Amino acid sequence: MRRNKKESGASLDSLLDTLTNVVGILVILVTVMQLGVSEAVQRIAKTDSVRPEVYEQALAKRIELMRQRVELEKRLEVFKKADRIDLRVLLHNIENLEASLAVLLEGKEKVDLEMLELRKRQEEARRRLEEQKQEAEKAEAELNAAQELLAKLKSKLADAPAGGYRASTIITLPNPRSAPEGAVPIPILCREGRVSLVDNLSLQQAALKKIEAIGKRRNLVFNPDIGVDKEILIAEFHRGAALGDDNFELKLTAAGRNPKLVFQRKKDGGETAETLRGGRSKFQRRIRQIDKNRYYAQFLVWPDSFEVYIEARKLCSDRDLLAGWKAQTTSAEYTEDLTTNLIRFGPKPIPKPKPPTLPGQKPPKPPPPPKRPPLPESDID
Repeated sequence: MRRNKKESGASLDSLLDTLTNVVGILVILVTVMQLGVSEAVQRIAKTDSVRPEVYEQALAKRIELMRQRVELEKRLEVFKKADRIDLRVLLHNIENLEASLAVLLEGKEKVDLEMLELRKRQEEARRRLEEQKQEAEKAEAELNAAQELLAKLKSKLADAPAGGYRASTIITLPNPRSAPEGAVPIPILCREGRVSLVDNLSLQQAALKKIEAIGKRRNLVFNPDIGVDKEILIAEFHRGAALGDDNFELKLTAAGRNPKLVFQRKKDGGETAETLRGGRSKFQRRIRQIDKNRYYAQFLVWPDSFEVYIEARKLCSDRDLLAGWKAQTTSAEYTEDLTTNLIRFGPKPIPKPKPPTLPGQKPPKPPPPPKRPPLPESDID
């Protein structure tokens, strides 16, 4: 344990006091003895019958004691001088040791900081290694899937008839352009090898009717500024029979204050490419029922469903139904905002006041306009 300067100085002072006390006691003893001898000499001198030899002995003893006193005083002075020199040396050594200890402690703190930084780097390296491992596993799974697909294609090629192949599918070149004015998109999901038409208009209306019934039953006020209790509305929406159709089950969730509908895919929903080629699919009947002058197909295509997209797109082309497609990679389900401005979750946040302009300070400049106008969206191709 580190001992501070105050504690070291106190220990040295105590040592010096002890030495001084010892020497002082010796001096006192010599003085007392000398006084005793002096008194004896005086008593002898006053006595009438003093023998000369006794007087000589007492006088010699007194002289010897005085000599011893002088010798002890000299030794005491030597001790004091030596103690002062030793004390200065000890203090100097203590200061050097404290300086060395401070350097060692500073070095230890630096080493501790370096060790902490090394641990952080180690954790970061471990995290990156885990991410790379997951990416490698994902890439390996994709590679295995591609190899399986390649094996299937080779098997189909091997099983192809000797007379030749069927006529190639004719695909028109894309012509990216914006959707006609007023045309409404109908989302069509091509995912996990199945195609599912999202009847979002009907499901949105069904959701609004159910929310309206919940409001009447629970006395909820739908005011966008006041807002409605999120937990109550979502819990009541999921109570009882679920809304949906053959392909999706409808869920209600929240994104901040905005309510959103989640179109949860059913396990047996949608149709495969083989079903579409059969000519009697539900998707084909739904396409025939769409007013091609008011709607267009908006395909959302995942990487594992390009084959079924080609078949579904061909059915749209046969009906002269305009269509476009967008590649998708998300793992989340398809969602839409609830088509109403009256329902919001929670109260409207109070806008923060603008900071006042100080005297002599210029007001902030408005943001500059965009340098280039936004490119038109290619909804149709």
